[in-house]
Amino acid sequence: MDPKDFRDKRVFFTGGTGYLGSLVLRKLKGRASVTVLSRDPDRFRSARPELVWDGLSFVKGEIETFAFSDLSPYDFVVHGGNPADLPKDLEGQAEFRRTAIGGTKRLFSELDRLDRPPRRILLMSSGAVYGPQPDDSSFLSEDRSPSPQDVYGESKLETELVRTNGANSRGIGIVHARIFACAGAYLPLSSRFALGQFISAARRDGTIRIWSDGTPKRSYLDGDELAEWLITLLSGRPGGEKSIETFNVGSDDAIPIRRVAEIVRESFEARGRTIRIEVGPLDPRRPPSPSYVPDVRRISKKYGLKPKKSSGEAV
Repeated sequence: MDPKDFRDKRVFFTGGTGYLGSLVLRKLKGRASVTVLSRDPDRFRSARPELVWDGLSFVKGEIETFAFSDLSPYDFVVHGGNPADLPKDLEGQAEFRRTAIGGTKRLFSELDRLDRPPRRILLMSSGAVYGPQPDDSSFLSEDRSPSPQDVYGESKLETELVRTNGANSRGIGIVHARIFACAGAYLPLSSRFALGQFISAARRDGTIRIWSDGTPKRSYLDGDELAEWLITLLSGRPGGEKSIETFNVGSDDAIPIRRVAEIVRESFEARGRTIRIEVGPLDPRRPPSPSYVPDVRRISKKYGLKPKKSSGEAV
């Protein structure tokens, strides 16, 4: 779906001020009326003035406690209101889970107060719900039974289940976008994302460290393409807006993680910086890093979406 088809539509967005949300907002700018849930709208306006337009408004609040003051209905809802990083301490992880589940329940509770329900809800989920990619598998498919291995993946899967049950009981269409790695504007450099870590390390001391042998595979969807895919999923197929669907969102063009580091090095060296890459040493206390590449045949078949750029070009 072309973003211009959202003209005169109202969209409510949780997580719209984060990395992925900002990419989507950039595509919707000037083409829809968007309301974003934010703890600090003024900070967002100041930090990203290029994403502000007359059709952008805010509901100030937390995902677990916010309330609509205007009960006018929304046509579409995007829910991605969770941090990208999982806290390392157990208390922080427990809070992460509570926020993910409690925030999802709060969203449905507030949607029930509107004059009518939305046509469709997009959940920005994660490929982490699958757990590690098996060594004998080239891709992670939607047909694979989820088996998350950490609180982050577990929380994402639980929000999918809460949302499915909520949508079923209300007759709302819903799509779970299980998002894999992407490369685009607003990429956080101090997070769990390998690409951001490589860029940050190169900037900091000129040395990129890979804590593996460099062979695990990754893939990267261009950030603008990812936003287009998510908007297409949000719109739904004609006649299928009320369906419940699950799709991987990412690139199936796998490249070794060492090659990702090399591309970052090449980019810096083209600007006159000398960058070193250190591989290993392997830590026997840490399991080998698995590959992480999605099977995107389902979204390609149903929506005609295929990566236009290779992973290397996206990086």
